[in-house]
Amino acid sequence: MILDGEKFVAKVRPDDQLNAERQLGHNPADSPLELTWRSWWNAFKRAEPDHPAAKTFGRFIDALEAGEELEPPAEDEVGPLDPTREAGSDI
Repeated sequence: MILDGEKFVAKVRPDDQLNAERQLGHNPADSPLELTWRSWWNAFKRAEPDHPAAKTFGRFIDALEAGEELEPPAEDEVGPLDPTREAGSDI
């Protein structure tokens, strides 16, 4: 993910999803987009606990929005959209 123009890597785990559902306080199916962003935020908080965007959900969302203003990566910087490997592939 990109926050305030800086790239971060955080892997979402099942407990991030569960924490996000608890944070909503209502049926998660009613807010699928917020549930997704809260899952990302929980993963980010775990990976980067000292970052200012880890302190509050609002700050995290503001930082994500700032990243939307960046130029998209060049095609050679983007991996395949489908990471599924061909049968018998060594990579």
